[in-house]
Amino acid sequence: MPETKITDVKSLLPWEEASKHRDALKDIAAHQFLAIWNAQRERQDNELRWGEEIEYMLVDLQGGTAKVALCADEVLRRLGPDSGGSDPTTSAGWRTEYGNMMVEGVTLPPFSWSLDDILLIEPSLSWRRREVERVAAEVNPNVRVVTMAAFPLLGVPGSTVPASAPSPEGNISQSVLCADEVTSPHPRYQTLTANYRKRKGCKVGAFIPRESIRDEERIPPGMVERLPFELSRKKVSSTDPVPGHIYMDSQAFGACQCCTQATFLTRNLEDARHLTDQLLVLAPLFMALSAATPFLRGLVAETDTRWETF
Repeated sequence: MPETKITDVKSLLPWEEASKHRDALKDIAAHQFLAIWNAQRERQDNELRWGEEIEYMLVDLQGGTAKVALCADEVLRRLGPDSGGSDPTTSAGWRTEYGNMMVEGVTLPPFSWSLDDILLIEPSLSWRRREVERVAAEVNPNVRVVTMAAFPLLGVPGSTVPASAPSPEGNISQSVLCADEVTSPHPRYQTLTANYRKRKGCKVGAFIPRESIRDEERIPPGMVERLPFELSRKKVSSTDPVPGHIYMDSQAFGACQCCTQATFLTRNLEDARHLTDQLLVLAPLFMALSAATPFLRGLVAETDTRWETF
């Protein structure tokens, strides 16, 4: 997986250049995967480790109005790739995320599978949050660090600090709703957004039913995948082209949503498969318990999880 430290800046190829090397890169990637698989499939680890990552959102509350604060790149530069020492309760790793209002904090060093390490989780989370808050306040005293699934006003005019506007004729997302400044300035994310649009032949499109949707307004399942191409072909520039639905035409709407993730190192492949099977059963319950996304683009959605948007 590519590194996402703020210091890891590479020169990425635009789609016009990258597409020339597509077949060769697919072949290299397949050989690399098989080489790793053959080298590691019999691996046995006795020192089991696990860790989690949390995506924090930066929100500006100046004047009593909440807006996303587009300063994560500066916060991350001040935090550095990691901070603290060798104790997970007083250290962390810091990574960029898709949105320039997002800071990702990861366990560093990871926890062991000892029951004693369970007692380290809360102090670790507490220290990490205080560290982000400290640095964010240095960058902008009006910024607050919050943990929420999705900023409910993203895509609404005037919802960012500094103020920014969509660039429908720009080179990145070409969104009519969300400014490109919302995307992290890290080249990985800017290039990813532009290359996805060029490769597909249209920009992304999500169509989430509104809370008050009528039955006749619902989109047939097979039509949802075709709609972004149809809107692109017709050069539709409306911010609400599909009645009864919340339209979102930028990857930022999904990729700027936040969550908590956990990664586990097991002893071997068999244990990893077993653990995955157990977590798959629990996943729908976790999604229901964590439902926290009823508002999108300032509108009330029929859904309350981030799954459909993401």
